[in-house]
Amino acid sequence: MKLTDVERELRATLVEAGRRARVPDDLEIRVVQPVRRRRAWLAAGVASVSIGLAGVLIAVMTTGGGNDTVVSTPTPATTPSGLASALIGAWRPVDIVGFDRSKLTVAHSTKAAITFGMDGKWSGTDGCNRVGGTYRAADNGSITADAGAATTLMSCHNVPNRGALELAARFKIDGHSLTLYAADGSGVASYEKK
Repeated sequence: MKLTDVERELRATLVEAGRRARVPDDLEIRVVQPVRRRRAWLAAGVASVSIGLAGVLIAVMTTGGGNDTVVSTPTPATTPSGLASALIGAWRPVDIVGFDRSKLTVAHSTKAAITFGMDGKWSGTDGCNRVGGTYRAADNGSITADAGAATTLMSCHNVPNRGALELAARFKIDGHSLTLYAADGSGVASYEKK
C-alpha cells in the first residue's frame, strides 16, 4: 500500500503532536486503579463464598459429635418400611364415624376409596368427586394428612374420606383392615384393602 504525500504529511503531523502532548501524571492511576478495584472486589467475593462453603462443610462433617462422619440425607417418602409401607395402596371405606353406613353400599358410592402413594401423596374419591393431598406416616402408627380442595364438586353421597384423613392422628393395620384414630384415641374410620 502506497502512501500519498498528503497522507505522509498528515501522519508525521499526528506523530509529532502525540510526542508534544502533555500526559497528566495521574493518567496511569486513573486508568489502572478502577481495574484493580474491580479485581479486589471480585477476589473478596470469591473469598467470602469460599469461607461460607467451608463453614457449611465443616458443620455438616462435625454434626456427628466430632466424628468424621457424613450426615446422611433423610430417607425420602418413596422408600417406606414396616407399618408405613403396609399403608401404601388403595383402601375402600367400611365405616366412617358420623356417616350413614348404608350409603357406603350404594352402587355409585362403592367407588369411594383412598390410595396412599409411596411419594407421600394420597388421592381418592368421595364417590363422585376427586380428592387428594399429602400425608406422612411412620412405623409407630402416627399419621398426618393434608387435603387439598376437591377437583370436582358434584353432589352425591360424598363419603367423607377427606375429613376422616384430616382427623386421623394414628392408624392401625390388621391384615387387610385399616383403622384411623383421632388424637384422643377415638375411632374415626375403618377401611379394607381393595
